[in-house]
Amino acid sequence: MKNIVIFGYGFQGIQAHKWIRKHSDYRFCGFADNSEYKKGYYVGGKKIVDIDELSYINQQLAISVIIAADRWWEIADQCAEHHILVEGVFSDGKLNSSEHMDFDKLDLTKEIKLYAGDITDEVHYNEKNLYGLSINKSDKRHIFHNIMACYPLPDNCIYRYEAEEVLEYVPQEKQKNTLNEICRILKKGCCCRITIPDFNSLYLMSRTMIDSRGKLIFDPGAGGRYGKNGIEEGAVYFPTYENFKEILEQTNFTSFDWLCYHTKDGILHKKYIDMSNGYNKRVINDSDEDVYCIVVDCYK
Repeated sequence: MKNIVIFGYGFQGIQAHKWIRKHSDYRFCGFADNSEYKKGYYVGGKKIVDIDELSYINQQLAISVIIAADRWWEIADQCAEHHILVEGVFSDGKLNSSEHMDFDKLDLTKEIKLYAGDITDEVHYNEKNLYGLSINKSDKRHIFHNIMACYPLPDNCIYRYEAEEVLEYVPQEKQKNTLNEICRILKKGCCCRITIPDFNSLYLMSRTMIDSRGKLIFDPGAGGRYGKNGIEEGAVYFPTYENFKEILEQTNFTSFDWLCYHTKDGILHKKYIDMSNGYNKRVINDSDEDVYCIVVDCYK
């Protein structure tokens, strides 16, 4: 029988506690939580402990942890640092693997590719050595990372980078630094494929809120809300061929292949897109369907 501590005293934690009671191979030993507002209180006669107290308990009584908390991967890493075994992560009513990817786990001797955002299509998910960069989760195919932050990686180590519908959430004044950091980790001669909304397209212009001077203010199609404090959790940059070209030419990328875009007069320019540089589900080759995005390959 395994001695189990549930890490996370909240809704998921008590659901995990209920689940454990149905499994005779587990013995519940209490809750752990790093919240300074919870630790030291008692639940069912057992004290809520933090990671340091849990480490001490583990030295006296071999325990395993079931994590039932948001940002569980950070707790899993803490447990690893304290040599505490993680039995799994409790979510959606069941016990799941705690396996997750991080930059220091990447095998840089292989052709590693990075995808900015959550991987949601089978083509990318099935691609070998490709990992998503997510602000929502970490698992065996995703690294928890905000693309505006620096990458804890050496120069010239990544074979391909894809940014598909994510750069519009980066403020315009931060675009250059964000792109230069991507360029830094790319191998020389390799490609960063960028797909972003095209606000020269008539469709996007027709749905976007503007002010009396014609300045773009808010696109609800990109999510988020608009209120007293402006945009919350939505797109904050409205790319066009002209303004994005100006940004790219200030970066450390050396050449650009503009595959799809509208000019400011609304005329669509579109080339054949080689999907070996990154699958793109938003633009279909040999299709007359309207296109609402810019696609550009940036080479180091």
